[in-house]
Amino acid sequence: MQGYDWPGNLRELRNVVSFCISARGGTGEVRVEDLPEYLQGGSGRIVAEASPLEECLDAWIEGLDLDSMTYQEIQGQVEGLLLGELLKRFDGKPSRMARELGINRSTLRKKLRELPGVRAE
Repeated sequence: MQGYDWPGNLRELRNVVSFCISARGGTGEVRVEDLPEYLQGGSGRIVAEASPLEECLDAWIEGLDLDSMTYQEIQGQVEGLLLGELLKRFDGKPSRMARELGINRSTLRKKLRELPGVRAE
């Protein structure tokens, strides 16, 4: 990690630390294999450009108050956004969505009921 250029400065370091903590489940010491792939090689350069999803997630995370949130709360928000967007793609039909994505229908309906503002037929 010392040999990396850290073009994102403190924000990038903070995101990597959060990533590592998530990878270890919040316990134990961080190992090389817990680091993002671009930091494992020790080249100091990013091997591949960030995907559009990574860029969006980075911007979204930047707007969060991480000091007052738990991992489960963050995960819940991400899952809520994902399920809401997927539901739109399946015309608001959770049964069809569950069938085509291989998700248990009951579990999906329960998750959708817990999401504020998501309406399913």
